[in-house]
Amino acid sequence: MATTKKRKKKRKKVVKFNNVIRMNFAVILFFIILIYVAASAFISMTKETISIYEVRESNINNNFNLTGVAIRKENVVKTHKSGYVCYFAREGEKVSSGYNVCAVDETGDVINSISIAGDDSYTLTDEDYTSIRDLISSYKMNYSNEEFYEIYSFKDTVLDKVYELSSSILNDTISNESATVRSTLEKISSSTSGIVLYSTDGYEDITLSSIKDSDFDKSNYVKNSLKTGDIISTGTPVFKLITDENWSVICQITADQAARLKNLEYLTFNLNGSEEMYVNNYEIETRGEQNYLIINLNKYMIEFISDRFLNVEVVLDRFEGLKVPNTSIVDKEVYTIQEKYITKDGNTNTLRTQSVDENGNIVTLNKNVKVYKEVDGIYYVDPEDLETTDVLVSTDGKDTIGVSLVQTGILKGVYIVNQGIADFNMIDILKDGDEFVIVSKESGLKEFDKIVMNSDKVTENQIVY
Repeated sequence: MATTKKRKKKRKKVVKFNNVIRMNFAVILFFIILIYVAASAFISMTKETISIYEVRESNINNNFNLTGVAIRKENVVKTHKSGYVCYFAREGEKVSSGYNVCAVDETGDVINSISIAGDDSYTLTDEDYTSIRDLISSYKMNYSNEEFYEIYSFKDTVLDKVYELSSSILNDTISNESATVRSTLEKISSSTSGIVLYSTDGYEDITLSSIKDSDFDKSNYVKNSLKTGDIISTGTPVFKLITDENWSVICQITADQAARLKNLEYLTFNLNGSEEMYVNNYEIETRGEQNYLIINLNKYMIEFISDRFLNVEVVLDRFEGLKVPNTSIVDKEVYTIQEKYITKDGNTNTLRTQSVDENGNIVTLNKNVKVYKEVDGIYYVDPEDLETTDVLVSTDGKDTIGVSLVQTGILKGVYIVNQGIADFNMIDILKDGDEFVIVSKESGLKEFDKIVMNSDKVTENQIVY
């Protein structure tokens, strides 16, 4: 009985917590979290969006592209017989006077004898095989995907070798044929030295003074190419000789373009995307309402000998660098400090300063400062590294100047945010544009840097993300 009474007494000492108090605390915590989430959402919705731009290389130029017509001294050679034509020289090859360029096979016996005999009749020598193998090996050793265009040069080299072997075969065949067969051939030689071309286009007699507006219309242009085995009739052109390495390219230009080209010391241009060329032997002519640019040349002809129409890019101004939106550019006020106050040690720039501490004592410090650029002994220094109450001391200790009296200047720059913080970086603008500028790659900005696009929404050293 005594034990039962003791247990009852112990039970009476149990304290019960108020469930209402516990419930009220939970409700208050819930409302705090709800208010925080709502406030965060509101701030996020009303906060202005900061746009990021990735810097890329680009260029701005004032060049203009023209269509040019090549004018050369071209002598068309015709045949006095009809028949099959056989060529001995490569197109573009320079031949001497009296060189046998081709022959006209009146009966077709020579061509037929080659076809009937087949390939087995003409065995390549070890030297021929070695030459061809060397061509292929050289191409394979130097091949790269980045320079795939070199395959066209390789093709031309192989074709030259084929023409060389074909010429040898033709000459051997003609020599081995009977006198009767050889009597049906008309060998045609060059009357003078020159470069051989196996095509005609009706422009051979056009001169700089006789050219017409219709001659610039490429839609009507027809080029007739000739090759071994073609059947030609009497009086037909069989080849032509370029007899002079002096040639001209004539282009139609506007009055505005003519005005921009006049009085240049020299003309910079390229043909069909070639490397830039420079000449001072050029003319601007006006005939009626039409203006012409005439470029007179004494070299490069062999490179473009097969082209009548040329794409001419006249180079006036070309600015290559980094493309930056105008909206990214900000102005920063900096101190312009004379060289005599700056101590340089490698990439470190130091200013000797004096200031007064809270006890009234003069304190001398050497402060490392960020220098954006130096022009004619003036250093453009970040003001964040100095206090307006500082006094600058010259390196020889003879001169002092208060920072508040130092002149200021304005630098143009952008905010780089590669690390998520808006870091000011000075830029050197090479060329202005309506929406973008071209910036020098030497100013510290690099391709693929991330910069703030709407810089008016950001302050320096602000955490962007």
